[in-house]
Amino acid sequence: MQNATQEIEITKLINEKKFQAASVLSERLPTSHPLRLAAKGLESLHIKCDYDAACANLRRANKQHPRNVFIVVALAEALTQSGKVSKASELIKNTLKILPNNPVLEVQLAFSLAREGTYARAIDTLTVSVNSDRASHVGALAFLHFNQDEFDRAKELYQLLTLKNPTDAEAFFNLGASHLRLKEHVKAEIALKESQRLGCKRPELLSHLGIALEEQNKPKEASKYLIQAIDLAGPGRAVDATYHLSLIYLRTGKLKQGFDLYDARFFRSGKRTHNPPKNIPWWDGQTYSGKLILWSEQGIGDHVLYTRTFEQLSDCFEGSVECFADARLLHILSANYPGINFLSQQDPDWSRYDFHLPTGSIPRILLARDQKPQWLAPKTIDRDGWFSRFVNSRELSRPLRIGISWFSSNTELPGKNIEPHELAKILNSLNRPIQLVNLQYDQKEADLQAISELTNQNIERWDAENKLDIDGLYETIKGLDLVISVSNTNVHLAGLANVPTIMLASKYSGRLWYWEQLDDHGNSRWYPSVKVAVQKTEGHWSSTAPKISEIINDQ
Repeated sequence: MQNATQEIEITKLINEKKFQAASVLSERLPTSHPLRLAAKGLESLHIKCDYDAACANLRRANKQHPRNVFIVVALAEALTQSGKVSKASELIKNTLKILPNNPVLEVQLAFSLAREGTYARAIDTLTVSVNSDRASHVGALAFLHFNQDEFDRAKELYQLLTLKNPTDAEAFFNLGASHLRLKEHVKAEIALKESQRLGCKRPELLSHLGIALEEQNKPKEASKYLIQAIDLAGPGRAVDATYHLSLIYLRTGKLKQGFDLYDARFFRSGKRTHNPPKNIPWWDGQTYSGKLILWSEQGIGDHVLYTRTFEQLSDCFEGSVECFADARLLHILSANYPGINFLSQQDPDWSRYDFHLPTGSIPRILLARDQKPQWLAPKTIDRDGWFSRFVNSRELSRPLRIGISWFSSNTELPGKNIEPHELAKILNSLNRPIQLVNLQYDQKEADLQAISELTNQNIERWDAENKLDIDGLYETIKGLDLVISVSNTNVHLAGLANVPTIMLASKYSGRLWYWEQLDDHGNSRWYPSVKVAVQKTEGHWSSTAPKISEIINDQ
């Protein structure tokens, strides 16, 4: 009778996922008792992470009770965690021969097959089952499609689950996550708020909701949810929320708060082109001597952007400074910053250095010393001098030489790009004699042809290699009267060269945070020669034409 009472209590603890307590109580049972073996196995699996011990105990329990689905699932998880994924699949398949069409085992088999990399077989396991209409199978199928980046299909299935059960908070959460990955931010907000109303309290929900609101240009409301996600998850855990909160701070001019959180970008899920080295420490800004290696991250534009901090860097570090950068930029950066030795970023030898720092983290170090970003141009200036060149150009007998580019290779921000016919409309509104020069990399013949025909202009450098020959591109930019471009590498190069530039910016969706830092005349504080012409209405590039005409014709 006493054993029966203990078994009930142990089972209750296991169902409540209190595995350590269940393990302690199970020691009152005989060593070979299946419930004791199960409790010890679950403790090893979930608490101690001793997967070999978990497998040993759960195998013994499974041998005594081969039809116990709970034990089978736990053993399969232990086998998976110990790297024996195929054995986990084999175990579940064999149990399904004893318990055919068991819905729990079918779902677990699908997940196990997916871990083996056989997604097609995993999906077939669920779709051909007699249980295919069950919520468990629909949810598992949606999960598999989501993990394969098939977000449209995942969205359809999660939508089906919400229709089957309008009180399923988890289904609404997953539906919102699918909308978010598809950049359907309004729909994501609606689904996530419904999940929250139904009782979901996961920090991931708050993080997703904050991101959905951020992408709708609602920084105040977004910040509230992101901060709640960080507080709920605990220190260092809500990495995505921390990163997006940093972007909101940066976008809204709270640079110190933003850069203090910005290193979260290295700890987010997903792949990155460049990652911090593991064998040397980060530079903390407190050491003034030694050998420091800076390293560039992301695209060429960001490589150039953060070099704007290099002059101030010399005020707080007296040692040797080298910088890994894209090989195409080495000559240009060396000429602009002769005090730093620039090296190709391919196969870096980190062991030669005392500490490292990504260039995007230099502002954090500088702002810890001085909360005013000294590398930025002043926000308030008396005169708008960079475009005075246009006054003199009116006296020239030749047309204004304008470099043009119209798209960025950043597929995550399609809102940055302008269609060739829209760019042609803007160029035709200038009411000035012009000569167009192609600066676009990966240019398409059809795009150039459309711009040429619509503006009635012969475009110079039609076939130029603007992606690989950055030196040639930079020299071309330096010889121009003006650059008109969307946010891409060309704007950064023109800004570095102090060439008058009009950057076409979306109202929000394709606008990077650093283009929000403007002076009183609409010039970038990162690059004072760059004026930012922002859409008045999201997606309507024609709304920038009056501003551009004013810049060029009313100097």
